[in-house]
Amino acid sequence: MFVSLIQALVVFFSIVNFTFGVFLYLNSKGRTVVKLYAAIIMFATLWSLSTLLTGVSLVPEEYFRYAIIGHYIFGYFAYLAFFWFALLYPLPPAKSAIVLASGITLASFAYL
Repeated sequence: MFVSLIQALVVFFSIVNFTFGVFLYLNSKGRTVVKLYAAIIMFATLWSLSTLLTGVSLVPEEYFRYAIIGHYIFGYFAYLAFFWFALLYPLPPAKSAIVLASGITLASFAYL
């Protein structure tokens, strides 16, 4: 089984990012915005790993199906966490509306 340097780096940085997200979530001290940011990190990491598994031709068919399902589920939850993060982030009202509109736009791309 041949693994390219790009695939190895994606796995390495996914592990680092997921560990950072878990650490951030556990040390958030009840702050909702910090928990949502940690959720964005963790779901985006799982999404990237699922996407990586859909491109590897040496993955057995049963794992490929799980990778496809994970790609859509984790991608959707990453966009959903970003939407709630943008909605609850403490910004002045004008900037908050721009960030919210950006979050809605990105979330709509999840259905394409």
